[in-house]
Amino acid sequence: MYVDIKNEIIAQESPDLNERLNAINLINNFELLENILVSDENYRMRMIAYRKLNEIYPDKLEKIMVDLKLSKTDLMIKGFLEIGGNHWQKYGKNRIYFNAVNLAVLLGYEWANYNTGNISSATQHGEHVSNTRMRKILSDLDCKLYYDLEDFTFHWNSGVGTGQEYTKEVINLLKKSFQV
Repeated sequence: MYVDIKNEIIAQESPDLNERLNAINLINNFELLENILVSDENYRMRMIAYRKLNEIYPDKLEKIMVDLKLSKTDLMIKGFLEIGGNHWQKYGKNRIYFNAVNLAVLLGYEWANYNTGNISSATQHGEHVSNTRMRKILSDLDCKLYYDLEDFTFHWNSGVGTGQEYTKEVINLLKKSFQV
């Protein structure tokens, strides 16, 4: 009982996102999960709450989504926009586009540039990354990655970036984070 209450408090109040994400995975309280789904500012917390509610209370989740006039797609779109995606609708197409800089940040990369635009230093989660590797990562992620809201799949043009290693890594992260 104490552990459940402690996890509920952590999930709602901890300033550490990773701690909150770990705590929410241990929660089974309907009201708390509903509150996180409806009002939490972090897209990952909302998606985990959605998944947990779908596992434990699927009938109640359906009612919440109807009451809020939301769908899983709506939650996904909001989350994609929060991480820097751009919603584009034209010519009968409905897509969310991602740019290389936002994708690299999502993967935990940070870098600084000289005035010339060249990379002066780079890290991933605090670990040093060579400037050459960082340039390759940004080049790879510069692939016009988008999520198609019609066929619900990720697409990219591999002609711009030289490889696909980091593109596939970020797609896997997006799929996991958004339960796609």
